[in-house]
Parts: sequence; C-alpha cells; structure tokens
Amino acid sequence: MERVGIGFLGLSATAFGALTPLELSWRLEAAFERENRELERLAQLACWVLNPWLGRGNTLTVKKLLKRRVRTE
Repeated sequence: MERVGIGFLGLSATAFGALTPLELSWRLEAAFERENRELERLAQLACWVLNPWLGRGNTLTVKKLLKRRVRTE
C-alpha cells in the first residue's frame, strides 16, 4: 500500500502513516474519480474535433470512446 499512497497519491511518508485504511481508500477513490473526469473531458474534446469529419452515421460519443466496467459495491 505504500507504493499507492506515496507514489500514486503523492503523499509524504508522514501523511501516509497518519491515514487510516478507510481514509486511504477515500483518497484513492477520489484520485480515480479525478482521473475519470479528466478522461471524460478529453473524450468530449475528441468527439468535438472528429465528428465533423466522420459523417452522420459514424459519429463518436464519449460513451463509445470510454467503455467502462460497471462498479458493483
């Protein structure tokens, strides 16, 4: 878990040590959500740029570009 907390999340060793497992889970989930929103914005931009050249029947959507697994909790 240290690789995730210190590497991916960019926490210091002190900050990582002060977190409970639940707090670390919340931070990790928030980081994934930020990344997903960034990818959605990028996919929307790709749709805006490419759709005028693709024609009516072949239009791209964000949903087509980002096929995600459904999370079950």
